[in-house]
Amino acid sequence: MNEYQKLMSEITLIKQSLFAIERNGSAIGDWLPKKAVMRYFDYGDNQLRVLERTKAIEISKVGRRKFYSLNSIIALIDKN
Repeated sequence: MNEYQKLMSEITLIKQSLFAIERNGSAIGDWLPKKAVMRYFDYGDNQLRVLERTKAIEISKVGRRKFYSLNSIIALIDKN
């Protein structure tokens, strides 16, 4: 039971860290949280989803959260 509590506290800590990263718009390595990308481009959900579907930018999902590749965003800006 002690191991279970330890795992749960670690998971909670990771979850809090992800929320803080999203709130501050910080990057995780070369990946940006969805809200930071939306704020930067002043895009809504639908506009960002169009870029995802056309594979104009690379995404990665962790649970329900989406992260966007910084390199693919830079390539999109350079291309257009």
